[in-house]
Amino acid sequence: MPKNYDEALYWIQKSAEQDYLLAEINLALMYQYGLGVPQDSQKALYWYNKTMAHKNKIQWFNLNE
Repeated sequence: MPKNYDEALYWIQKSAEQDYLLAEINLALMYQYGLGVPQDSQKALYWYNKTMAHKNKIQWFNLNE
């Protein structure tokens, strides 16, 4: 199945705007590596910084890997 970055971006953006941690991480990665969006380190950094609001969730996730 071909990758559809436009649709992925749409849904990931909607989820990230509602403070969904994994969507924020995915959006940051998309901007960091230019996956379906122009590569933009400032936008990547913005979304990575937003993940810090979920510090406890990130710690929990790392403990359960």
